[in-house]
Order: sequence, then C-alpha cells, then structure tokens
Amino acid sequence: MILLGTSMSLAPLLIAPKLIFWWVESYVHPSYILLSGLSIWTVIGCCGDAIAMFWNGASAIRFQVIVVSIFGIACLVVKITFIRTFSLGSFLGDNYYLYFSHCIPTAINIPRLLRGY
Repeated sequence: MILLGTSMSLAPLLIAPKLIFWWVESYVHPSYILLSGLSIWTVIGCCGDAIAMFWNGASAIRFQVIVVSIFGIACLVVKITFIRTFSLGSFLGDNYYLYFSHCIPTAINIPRLLRGY
C-alpha cells in the first residue's frame, strides 16, 4: 500500500513544475518543499484511509468516531497555534505529527480487537 501510494504521488511530483506552468502559466511558483510535502501527505492519507477501512470492516465505528473527533479538534487547535506561532509553512508539518499521534490509539486497540475474534 505504501509502495503504491509513494509511486502514485512521486510521478506528479516530478512533473509538477510543468503541470503548474501549463495550468496557471507563470502566476504561481510553489516551492519544491511544498510540493514534496503534499506528495508525502498523499501517502500518509492513503495509509489513513486503509486504517479507516479496516475499522469499518471490523465494525468498530464507535472507536473510530471517538478517535477521529479528538483528532479533528486537536487538528484545529494545533493548526491555529502553529500558523500563528511559526508561519503558513507549518500547515503540513503539524498534520504529520497529528496523524502519527492518531495511530497510537489504533495500535493499542488492534490487539484487543483481534483477541475478540
């Protein structure tokens, strides 16, 4: 899954400057770091979607709703704080930290769920 997501996000990253120029001509010049961050975020999003499908298949909707609600509130608070403290460039960085902290309750709950089967 990670390999597929990486390959699918790496291809647009390599041709991104030409695509952006074709789309908006010379009006927008995103940095390569921003484009790389968006590419990495695509891979992380794919992994998160796979975890969400696992929880849906395991009928653990209650757990999923609780964790995602906490994640959403934390995202909002951290985004506002990071953007005011650092800059708009920290917008993607805080997503990475929060998304990995979202994996902690999942890693704790999976063995408990699997013992029930």
